[in-house]
Amino acid sequence: VAHYLRHCMREEGDKLLASLLCAGCRFGKDGKASGVIYSISTSGALMEEGDFSVAGSGSTYIMAFLDRFSCLEEQSEEECVEKCIGAIRHAMERDGNSGGVVRLLIMDENGCRSRTIMPVTESLEEKKPKDLKGFALPQNNSI
Repeated sequence: VAHYLRHCMREEGDKLLASLLCAGCRFGKDGKASGVIYSISTSGALMEEGDFSVAGSGSTYIMAFLDRFSCLEEQSEEECVEKCIGAIRHAMERDGNSGGVVRLLIMDENGCRSRTIMPVTESLEEKKPKDLKGFALPQNNSI
């Protein structure tokens, strides 16, 4: 799928301007499944990423924030989600094009779960994320 998306970006480059993330599952020679993330740049460059990936206008801010946490794999899922929300909030405070809701996809051995989160609440002093259950979910939530 990532290679097809890369092809589309290169073929339709004059009509399409987007950076994409494509994540899925890859099976090794031993038959074990592992997660894989690819980023596809606006020019169609395809790169395999590590444990997480970011894209968009605020991604440089987010990457700088997440670089401080080199041991995300040792943390619980909820701790990682909180760090992701913090990173997105960090980008929203510094990048005029970042904002709105966060659509977070968590992929692990148990499958995929989608969360839609509004990182900025009415009370900015608290800076607690507000989980929007059932808001703007993907059309096919059975990933």
